[in-house]
Parts: sequence; structure tokens; C-alpha cells
Amino acid sequence: MTSASQIRKSGCGLAANAQTYPMALAMVFLLAVGGVPAAVGQASRATLTISSFASGNFGAGYAHQTMQTPLVRAITVPGPGTITVTYVSGSWCAHDGTDCSGANGTAINDPSGVWYDPLQEASGVAVSASQNAIALMGAFVPQLLTQQAGFVAMDGTKLTSGVGIMPNQLFFVGAINYIPVSGPGTLYLGINDWYVDDNSGALTVTVSYLRGRQLP
Repeated sequence: MTSASQIRKSGCGLAANAQTYPMALAMVFLLAVGGVPAAVGQASRATLTISSFASGNFGAGYAHQTMQTPLVRAITVPGPGTITVTYVSGSWCAHDGTDCSGANGTAINDPSGVWYDPLQEASGVAVSASQNAIALMGAFVPQLLTQQAGFVAMDGTKLTSGVGIMPNQLFFVGAINYIPVSGPGTLYLGINDWYVDDNSGALTVTVSYLRGRQLP
């Protein structure tokens, strides 16, 4: 199972005559290529594959792991608006295929040790059960932070150098989520799982942005 994110292009053509089609030219679709998020104007749409290893090393437990990768850069936006994340297909599994789910996750009770998953770390809860384990999660990181030298989309409390993401920036995304943002920044996506070495699978999602859009 590769941990690399794959991004496929999608979009639409625009009319070339600005005088005839001013409204068409007002909506621009720019696409992400090779794991780099789309830098967008007023509208954008991208399709991404999120690996089951992309936990960002958030959460903690009783076993050492080596397969964790940074959260996946999904989309970069220039200002206030709404980002929409929609689950398309796929599934991922934990515990060597014992627990599998789509974007909404599943309930897991593992009393073999004290642990907490990334979203529990975000809320400061440490238990041995989770109601939305291996769900799709996200973090919107302001531009001022992503532009700092040494930034990496990993748990900033565990880094020995560089700048990361704080656990309290994480939130549940699930199968569909409308995320209002107040300024420029980047949305990162990943799996809500503290131990990924026994994981498999991936989810495909679409991510879109509309400047100034209000929640439905």
C-alpha cells in the first residue's frame, strides 16, 4: 500500500471572449497536480486519494509505529469562503483488516492498552474506545503558518524541529462537510487513527471551494 496521495485533474473550459461572457470568466477552476493543492481564485474543484497512513502522527497509544505520513494537502484558498469535502468512494481498514469503514469511521473498543485517536487528542480525551475511529479528519491551517520555514503537516507537539499542526486544529470531516474559512490557508485531510502500521486502503474525495459562499 503506497502512502502517496494521488490527485486527478477536473475542471471546465472558459469562454475566451470577456465582453460576451463576463460571468463565465468570473469562475476559474485551477487543479492540483502531483500532491500539490490547487491555488484558487473564486472557485476550484479537485479529486484526491487519501491514504490510510496519513495520520500526521496525531494521537497516541501503547505501540511504536513507523508508517505514519503527513496529512494530505487538499486545497489552498486565497481568502474567506466555504470549502466542501465530499466522500466519493473507497474504504480503509485498521487492525489488519478487522475494522473497516468509509469516511464516517466506525466504533472501536480496544482495551488492550490506554490510547487516544487524533480527534480525541484534539479534545484532550484519553480512553481506549472511539466512536469515529478511522474517520476522515481535517485541519485548516492559516497561510501565515504554512509559509513558516520547516512547516510540516504533522503533530506539532511531537516534532523535534520545524513547525507543525496543533491537535486542537483537527476536526471531523466525514462523508460530507462544509467548512467555512475566514482567510487564506490550506486544508489538510487524513485518517483519524493513532496507529497506522496495520492499516490498508484509501478514500477518494472531492474538495471544492467557493469564495464568499454561505453554509447551506
